[in-house]
Amino acid sequence: MVTSVPGPSSPISALQLSGLPIHNFTFLGFVSKKKSDQKDLIINILNSLITCVVFVSGSRLLNFLNEIKNQKIKRKISICKEITKINEKIYRGEVNFVIDEISKIKSNLKGEFVVVIEGDKKEVKNNFSPENKQQVIRLLKKFSLTEVVQIVHKLTNISKKEVYKAVLSIKND
Repeated sequence: MVTSVPGPSSPISALQLSGLPIHNFTFLGFVSKKKSDQKDLIINILNSLITCVVFVSGSRLLNFLNEIKNQKIKRKISICKEITKINEKIYRGEVNFVIDEISKIKSNLKGEFVVVIEGDKKEVKNNFSPENKQQVIRLLKKFSLTEVVQIVHKLTNISKKEVYKAVLSIKND
């Protein structure tokens, strides 16, 4: 059994317990009562490349999970209940599995749940083109190596590690 030390924030504890990537995440707050807001939130979550964390009340939990399931996108999720308490329970797996597990305790869906949803695993293609190289040369005249890496990463969506290698190589030429 994996457990977490109590901390100042349940989202951080839920991330630790989730088994999902936590090097980059976003906390999106509470799931709204409005259906349209819920759908917008789910679309944002499903388009996110990073792990997302939300609070869901027990009365909305199954509906929220079913909306994710209806999108037919396979993502790993983790649902945390009563973190650091005696009745702590963590559900992990793909959404269909978690829905089945949560349905078994339907009568005990009181309180708040912390839901952690895996980010999209889209492969970002490395397309560091000759045009990118020329832009990097111009940027290096005005900005530090670190700043250039940040700028190029945000503009191209190429991983920072790859951008750093490419920018360092260009700088050293």
